[in-house]
Amino acid sequence: MTERRALDGHTAFDEVPVSELLQLLLDERDITRVVLQYAHGVDRGDVDMVEACYHPGAYDDHGYASGTVEEFTAKLRKHPSGQGVRQHLIGNVLIEVRAGAAVSEAYFLCYMEDLDGSGSVAPLGLFGGRYVDRLEKRDGVWRILRRICVIDWSRELGEAPSAPKADTFRRGSRDDRDPAVLAFRELAALRR
Repeated sequence: MTERRALDGHTAFDEVPVSELLQLLLDERDITRVVLQYAHGVDRGDVDMVEACYHPGAYDDHGYASGTVEEFTAKLRKHPSGQGVRQHLIGNVLIEVRAGAAVSEAYFLCYMEDLDGSGSVAPLGLFGGRYVDRLEKRDGVWRILRRICVIDWSRELGEAPSAPKADTFRRGSRDDRDPAVLAFRELAALRR
């Protein structure tokens, strides 16, 4: 295997066996899936799915909610999943893999709003940031060992009326009634 350094300092390979390249692609795909599964779990209020993205005892630095994954998910469980909105958009994902260890930097946009005590929407805001993860592969499964949620910018949004005709579309929900949750459940039933 011939190794050379790219301009950005990352390793580029000229003559890498296909099996090694395939394994690298599979590892990167599995790590990307962990990042996406985390966002899906938060957005749908599925705390068990969020917790499954981490190794037991992993550390999550989420500013106000920093601590072990068990402490972090305990805080998530205190918020009823059917209330409010969480929506992540994952952008660029940069992954470096080395012998069962990896670092991932995933850019995100996240919109969050909650319902106030009267049931009215109380916007929390829009955030742009990055998840900087240290991951490990144990027993063939990639999971987060340490996550730092970096906020690069944020905006508090005033309450705005819903867009015209928005009420004619199916609405997402942070529970088992969400159309995506139902579609994945249907697919899982077909596999049995």
